[in-house]
Amino acid sequence: MVLLFVLGCVLADKAPSDGDSGGDDTGAVGARTLEVRVVDPDGAPLLVDMVSWFDPTRVPVPLRPALTSMVCADEERPPCAVWVPDQLLPARVQVVTEHFGDETWIDAAGATCFPWDGPWTVVPVPPGAPAQVVHLVLNPEQAWCDDGITAAPVPALMPPTVHPADVRLPIAPPPAALTVTALDPAGLPLPLAAANWYYPPEGSAYDGEHPLTCADALCTSWVLPEGEGPAEGRFYVSGTWTGPLHPMEDVTWTDYQGSPTEPGTTVVLQFDTTVGLVE
Repeated sequence: MVLLFVLGCVLADKAPSDGDSGGDDTGAVGARTLEVRVVDPDGAPLLVDMVSWFDPTRVPVPLRPALTSMVCADEERPPCAVWVPDQLLPARVQVVTEHFGDETWIDAAGATCFPWDGPWTVVPVPPGAPAQVVHLVLNPEQAWCDDGITAAPVPALMPPTVHPADVRLPIAPPPAALTVTALDPAGLPLPLAAANWYYPPEGSAYDGEHPLTCADALCTSWVLPEGEGPAEGRFYVSGTWTGPLHPMEDVTWTDYQGSPTEPGTTVVLQFDTTVGLVE
């Protein structure tokens, strides 16, 4: 079962603070520096009606009103298989698409099912980045059945799309005084929308959250660069996971985890990817 909580004011106009994007929130790049190709599991192009992006540092969950639409690369009207942004991008985006089928059926447990898939991926786009190409792998056989996803062999909740033909910007993290790694319940790397460090809230040194720096192409690992943050003593790290689109309107996947730590360590945060939030 999906656990539902109330999420208030998610889509309020939230201007990013100096640290909202994990140390990479200062740049924007040309509109055509990212190309998104939608393909089926065999690699064949798929026509879709929508590919969108959102900035997880401004709105941490991909509710549909927060999405910014991309446009067909060939300047035709949707549906199309290749998409590009038509405006400047922030320094990191989460890219999503979605497929709904028309048929419905009742499974063995009595749940109503329909074809649905929502592939997604994370793309860091720092200032001056060269052109990148990413693929969203959409499975038309994927199905949603009331409160769970069925249709083996795909997992219950899709991991971020990574494709052998992707052309991604290599990420070279700085020397780290601390590393934070995010895992899903199965122990697999998990992208985070944001990660931060902060002094104990009950102490006099507490001055809010400070960003960690994304250390890989999908932002599954984050670092505190050497020379930043506390040189000694106890402090905390935290992360926010944001998943793909949810087939139910105004519901999204997200979880928040934190842990006490000290400089010179590696912290592993494990997230619950089954938790759903209702606006």
